[in-house]
Amino acid sequence: MAIVRQGSFSFSEIYAWLLDLRKHAYCPLSNYAVAAVGRAQVAGGAEFYFGGVNVENADHRLSTHAEEGVLAAMVTALGPAVQLHELWTIAGPRVLDETSDHPLAKHHPSCCGKCRQQIAGFAIAPNMPVHALSLKGDYKTTTVAEFLPHGFTFKDIYADFTLPAAIPVEQVLTLPQVEQKLCGAAPENNQQSLQWLGNLRGFNPVTQQSRPLLLSFTNGQAAAGVMIEDAAFISISPAQAALAIAYAANIVAALKSVIQRRQDIDDALQHAQKQVLQTISTPLSTASFL
Repeated sequence: MAIVRQGSFSFSEIYAWLLDLRKHAYCPLSNYAVAAVGRAQVAGGAEFYFGGVNVENADHRLSTHAEEGVLAAMVTALGPAVQLHELWTIAGPRVLDETSDHPLAKHHPSCCGKCRQQIAGFAIAPNMPVHALSLKGDYKTTTVAEFLPHGFTFKDIYADFTLPAAIPVEQVLTLPQVEQKLCGAAPENNQQSLQWLGNLRGFNPVTQQSRPLLLSFTNGQAAAGVMIEDAAFISISPAQAALAIAYAANIVAALKSVIQRRQDIDDALQHAQKQVLQTISTPLSTASFL
């Protein structure tokens, strides 16, 4: 699976992974392919690396950026106490790659303002490093404090805001368990769906509702997503998270069904998620609310 890894990686290995991830970006509107990798951890837990790609929507605000794909994967897999320790990004026109001599292949695109805001909400510290790579493989490094000097997070809204407590040692996840939370074989029945959904928690200081969701594809694969809220109200919806994870993992096919617990859905959210899922041009077969 290309979306999550565990271990110690050299810069050249991260660069190679970014180049591979970038091939899975869905960018028919801009033809600008972006990939990101983030190193994340829950205090007391194992450290993992998560990949993300940009996924475009005709309604531009419903698109997800590669950095948001990283956040979607790490929160869906590790829960609301996860923190981001380091981030790498790479971007450029789809037609260019590491062999290109075009000036844009040597450019170091930085995170947009929207992503900077969301990254700041999960950064382990203001000096967390962010590396912007060119397609050629050289890079420039900055920090969260440098690229967003006056950040606004939930700590500015809630005086008593703290992350959830660190997970007990006996609950530390292994790599296969993390992979299973993100995507894999589609559930065969309602019991399996409920078990998968029941193991997911979003980042929801405002609503206190994770609203986990599964997208099932006609190739027998499925991807999960949760609600990820941001202090500036530029949240990532469960459908956006699941779709971003599916593209980064390269499992997208025609959409077969959307699976969500009935108590996690309302008319407004259902309408918004249908708009997100228009990214997949094939018609939706069924929506299941368990």
